Amino acid sequence: LAGLSHPRFCGEGGFGKVYECRDDEGLRWALKLLDLRPALRRGPERAADLRGGFVREVSALAGLNHRRIVRYGAHGELGELLFLAMEYVPRRLTEALHGEPWAIDRALEVLAQLADALAYLHARKAAHRDLKPDNLGLDEHAQLKVFDFGLVALRGHGFVARRSTMHGFGTPGYAAPEQLFLDRSDIEADIYAFGALAYELLTGRPHLEGQVPTTLPALQAWYAGRPPPLPRDPDRPPRLDWLVECCLRDAPDQRPTAPQVQEALESVSEWRAAARLHAEQTEAVRAAEARSTQLRDDQARLEARNASLQEALRATERGIAAQRAQTRRPTSARRWMPGPWMLRVAALLSRRWFPRMLATSSAHLVAAEAPQRPAMLAIPGG
Repeated sequence: LAGLSHPRFCGEGGFGKVYECRDDEGLRWALKLLDLRPALRRGPERAADLRGGFVREVSALAGLNHRRIVRYGAHGELGELLFLAMEYVPRRLTEALHGEPWAIDRALEVLAQLADALAYLHARKAAHRDLKPDNLGLDEHAQLKVFDFGLVALRGHGFVARRSTMHGFGTPGYAAPEQLFLDRSDIEADIYAFGALAYELLTGRPHLEGQVPTTLPALQAWYAGRPPPLPRDPDRPPRLDWLVECCLRDAPDQRPTAPQVQEALESVSEWRAAARLHAEQTEAVRAAEARSTQLRDDQARLEARNASLQEALRATERGIAAQRAQTRRPTSARRWMPGPWMLRVAALLSRRWFPRMLATSSAHLVAAEAPQRPAMLAIPGG
């Protein structure tokens, strides 16, 4: 534990307590502590069972190297206290489930990451056997991480889980029927848990509804009822519904393998991509048609406006012509009006010649009006 500091309690489960710690470089680690003393008080078999699970988890994590599985750090023992340091995951998937269906693309992304992890595990003859939202997390980039390998089964290690119906061997609702009611459990149990998780992500509710029974007969009856089919969603391809139903089959040999799940999810993603492309193209065509219709309407309005303006112009021209026709007089009826230059000439003449003409005219007038006297005859000698 040297080099780890600032522990912060994160949670507690059937296999111990988990703390968040930091190393000398500031990296965060999840420190899992398993205290065997309470188990020893219950009996050596219980303590041996817990120690065996711890050893299997350490063996599994130390031999796994995958981006969807938490990274192994270190492990050790301090008396009856066992510890395991592994990559810290800040958020559990449980915190992202709010009773509402996830967006299909986001659900497909998480399911594809989980199928990737399962294909890696199953190719190495390892079965997680306790997949559930509490044992799945999201890192800082919202990428899936698988952790808590306390119930891992490794082929070749001679481990066969004992029949423990209610505690320590899977979680009812996510555990496969053979985990709870039979003496065997293998990689097919992970596929069942995958189907249960997929059902919950796509519908917002568990595939087995109601309170978890507390007795074995009630639990068997609870599992005997088939989950309701996924509600039809036009945005969800039918192949995805079929995949979930296949994963939830009771018979382990009728469930698909992890590579088959990956292939089915890839085809669903391709279908979704093609559907999105088709929708985008359809939307683009509709937008182009709407734009074309709008342009035609705008052109029609402009043409109507232009015609209206032309008609208004013609009406104005007709009005002006009519007004001119009313104010125009015939040539014979026109009165002669002197121009400005003629008025100036007349003014000049009036100033210079009119006084003379007036004087001359006055003299002639006086002469005309004077009485004519008889001409006096000249008298010779007189």
